[in-house]
Amino acid sequence: MSRSLSSKLRFKILERDKFTCRYCGAKAPDVKLQIDHIYPVCLGGDNRESNLVTACVHCNNAKGALHLDYLLSEEDINDFKENYRNIVRSYGYYTNYIKKVFTNNGIKETRPKINKFVERSFTDENEFYLFKKEFYDPRNAFKIMRKCNIEKISYAEYRKKEQSKEQSKEKTSDSKNLYEEILRISRENAMRKYGNE
Repeated sequence: MSRSLSSKLRFKILERDKFTCRYCGAKAPDVKLQIDHIYPVCLGGDNRESNLVTACVHCNNAKGALHLDYLLSEEDINDFKENYRNIVRSYGYYTNYIKKVFTNNGIKETRPKINKFVERSFTDENEFYLFKKEFYDPRNAFKIMRKCNIEKISYAEYRKKEQSKEQSKEKTSDSKNLYEEILRISRENAMRKYGNE
């Protein structure tokens, strides 16, 4: 079975699904939409409308050649989001969340750049939860993301570098304090010694 779809069929599916990803709920023009085969072509899936759904590029890439054991009726959507989100979350959910926070705070950033940061940084919900704390100051969160993208490091690697800097500062501060304490004691001893002569 050919995987090629006509423009007319593609538009029909997009229109049927209201230009909305059936996996994560993202809508155009916020995301790039594609047509996904529910039952993959490589497993014998065909181009019937019942085997086609609208998917954002993130969810479609995450799903790959996986086969869903049920078709997406309206009743299935809520269950599907819960069960399937673990697979697509790093592509769709995290990116959408960050984009929304930035937009709401007047910060302009492209979705592909956000997605690069997401793919590099978040393998599970705990990692993302740590980054969410940075949103107390969205502009600082934006700076962190930009720095990670420029240096091509994950958020976890960024945190390690920052912790290392803090520890280095503390050591420097401790050394300075120790030096000042030794100097103070030396002066006091000198004052006692020469003050008594």
